[in-house]
Amino acid sequence: MAAAQTSEQNRVVSKFEIRKAIAKMILPILISSVLEMFVGIISMKLIGNLGFIAIGAMGLSTRVRGIIWAVYKGIAIGLQVVIAQAYGAGDHTRIKEALRQTIGSIFVVSILFLATMLFAPEFWLKIFGAKGELLDVSADVLRVVGIGMPFLGIILIVSGALQGRGDAITPMIISGIMNLLNIIFGLILVRGWFGFPELGLMGAAIALAFSQAVAALIAFLAIKCHLIDSCHSYLWGCFICGVSTGSSSGKHRLYASCRFSSCGDSFYR
Repeated sequence: MAAAQTSEQNRVVSKFEIRKAIAKMILPILISSVLEMFVGIISMKLIGNLGFIAIGAMGLSTRVRGIIWAVYKGIAIGLQVVIAQAYGAGDHTRIKEALRQTIGSIFVVSILFLATMLFAPEFWLKIFGAKGELLDVSADVLRVVGIGMPFLGIILIVSGALQGRGDAITPMIISGIMNLLNIIFGLILVRGWFGFPELGLMGAAIALAFSQAVAALIAFLAIKCHLIDSCHSYLWGCFICGVSTGSSSGKHRLYASCRFSSCGDSFYR
C-alpha cells in the first residue's frame, strides 16, 4: 500500500516538474514575442506622422528583414535540435563545435545578404512592387537596416543554442535589451532629443541597426564563443535540420509580402 502511494506521489511530482519545465521554456519566449510586437507598434507610432512614404518604406524594409529572419531562424532551430541532442547525451564538445561553426557560417551568409541590401536594395524592393519615390526612400532605409543583418543572425543563433540547452531566460534578456535600446534610440534619433539631429525615418533605421549590434555583442559575451573551426560535421547537421523550418517560414513570409505589395499600389496612390 505504501509503495503504491509513493509511486503515485512520484508520478504527481514528475508531472509537476514537466509542466514547470515547459512553462519555464514557453513563458520567456512568449514574453519576447509580445515585447517585439509592442516595439513594432511603437516604431510605427514614431514615424506615423512622417507621411505615407515613410510608413511604406519602413513596412517594405520590415518585409525584407522578415524574409531574412526566416532563413536565420530556420538555421537557429536546426542548431537548437543538434545542441539539445548533444546536451542530452552529455557531449559538451559537440555543443561547442556546433555553435562555433554555425555562428561562423551565419556570419558569412549575413555578409551576402548585407551586400545585396547595400549595393542592390532595389532587387528586394521591386519584388514587392515598389517604385518611384517609395522605391528611392525604401532603398535608403534598407541600406541602413541591412547593416544590422549580421548582428541579427548572431542573436538568433545564440538564442537558439541557449534554448537548446534549456535556457530561455538569457535569450529573453538579450531580446529585451535589444528592443529597449531600439525604443530609446528611436525616440532620440527620430525626434532629435538631447541635442541629437532630428533624423526622422533614417533615425528609426539607425536605432534598429545599433540596438542589434549591441545585443549581438551581449550574446557573444553570454555564449563565450570566439573561435571558428574548419570542420563541417556538426555544421551540416545544423543546416539540414533547419532547412525545412526556414523554407516553410520564408515561404509564408514571402507570400504575405507579395499580398502586401499587391494592395500597396492602391494604398500609396
